[in-house]
Amino acid sequence: MENLFIGNDLAQLLVKAKEIKPTSTGNLLYKFAFESCTHRTLWLQKNEDTPNYLNISKDEIGKISYATQKRIQHFSWETEEDIYGNHTQRFKAKVGKTLKKIFLPDVLTANEITPQDIEIFVEQLKALQGKLNSENDFDDMRITKNFAYYNECHTSEIAQDGCGSLGESCMRYDECEEQDYFAIYQDHCDMLISEDECGLIEARALLWTATCGTKIMDRIYTDESFKEQNFKAWANHHGYIHKLKQSYSNKIDFVEKGEEMKDKTFFIELHDGYLNDYRRFPYMDTFTYSFSHEETDYLTNNPKGAFEAFGITKFKKYECTDGDYGYHEVWKAFVFKQEDEGITLKEDIVSGNTREHWIHKDYIHPKSEMLSVLQNHFKSIEAENIFNEVGVSLHFDTDGFMRDKNEVDQIIKVLDKDDRAGNRLLCFESETFYCDASSDRYHKSTERIKTTCGNYNCVKDFTIKDFEGNIIRRRDASIVSIEGKLNIVNSQYHRCVKTFDNVYRLRSECEEILWYGTTRWFSRVVHKKEIAVAERTNKGIVKLYEKFNTLTLEDVDKGNFDKRIKY
Repeated sequence: MENLFIGNDLAQLLVKAKEIKPTSTGNLLYKFAFESCTHRTLWLQKNEDTPNYLNISKDEIGKISYATQKRIQHFSWETEEDIYGNHTQRFKAKVGKTLKKIFLPDVLTANEITPQDIEIFVEQLKALQGKLNSENDFDDMRITKNFAYYNECHTSEIAQDGCGSLGESCMRYDECEEQDYFAIYQDHCDMLISEDECGLIEARALLWTATCGTKIMDRIYTDESFKEQNFKAWANHHGYIHKLKQSYSNKIDFVEKGEEMKDKTFFIELHDGYLNDYRRFPYMDTFTYSFSHEETDYLTNNPKGAFEAFGITKFKKYECTDGDYGYHEVWKAFVFKQEDEGITLKEDIVSGNTREHWIHKDYIHPKSEMLSVLQNHFKSIEAENIFNEVGVSLHFDTDGFMRDKNEVDQIIKVLDKDDRAGNRLLCFESETFYCDASSDRYHKSTERIKTTCGNYNCVKDFTIKDFEGNIIRRRDASIVSIEGKLNIVNSQYHRCVKTFDNVYRLRSECEEILWYGTTRWFSRVVHKKEIAVAERTNKGIVKLYEKFNTLTLEDVDKGNFDKRIKY
């Protein structure tokens, strides 16, 4: 193969994907689409079966369509119009497999092409492909103040079946709307929604404006994760920043036009006196905390930042699913006393209250550096000056301590997967990672793995392989029958239905038909006879239905109405 050529449709998507978030995969293909690549031909594998003339697949969303020199010669394609136009004779394949056939292994490694990077790129393709020929990239998206759309009855069919973060939202129930959970949203933010072809919500995100003027897109909820990319593109286009990770746990990291913004604090000023007037509150993913300062109420995403800016130590915390709220405090912590079996820490709140914590060494994770760090610090200062030592004065919240004012390393409780009793042990936050499968933190010594689908960081024990060989979270796994055999599928990507014989199968392999007056699902592979019977029965029903609808007022007047009832 002399060179690699990129079709117009794929080239357009590469530009749009780059605007959402640059990926190594997208950048590599972008070079061949828009830059002079004479020297880069050395990167390519050279044989007649190497993919060439890449484009997006018109039949399978998220896949690549390509030709090879062997196929071009076989069909005697002479022009680009021949090569790109005969899409039914072109190969279709996953992006990762296609790249391995095109580029030398060392090139993929040097350009940092990883499974996680490819997965992000594929999600961008899936999100953008449906908008390729649209005059307006965002014609299915609009801003609304109607927070009744949170109710699951307004969401897409697959969301109502529990798919995606939209299908799992804790605010989708009737009581949330009936008891006015969303009043605080109604007064202080907007909501961006995306609708499917039936007018049902397939994705949504709150839109805030901070006191500093920054426009912020909150957590994106979708029925399929690749649709997050549409919202990120909208945010880039309309001057909004969006969350780095679409989760409730990551509140302080954002992205602006593809560039990461770490450890950010924002404030949302509430209308005077309003906070105490609200009786119910939603579960808030990002602006979880509220406080008052100089007779003004605020929401914030970062208590530590509020402490540093205003000296605030007490907050209300909105992470309840029943419309209620909790409390949150920020303290200052000091090493106070070392003992043979552990160490005592003293906390000093700004109000002057103090409390002590004695930490037994058995409650510290065996692989954590916490005990040695605290012991070394204790030895480095005079005992009588410990409590007044500002060098160890640290902010910490109710989850634990923070050891260094500059490093901001919090002491937290983590699960140890080898501890079957489920005890939580202490260690520094920098020594941990968040498991997207169990929604908990573990020490970094715990074996972990990146999932193939969704790019989740998980403890290995909480993952499993699906029937396609992809590594997925166990929480996303469903057992379905495919052509008579039980298989594990990813419920985030494959919609499953229960057929009339109470077996779960892929919806793509089933057909929904009327079965003696009731709508049911049938497998096209297993239930051929039942489908044939239902079709014959339904034809008779259709005929009667047509007769029912062709009756005129004259027929009814002549008594035919009674005959119709007998049918």
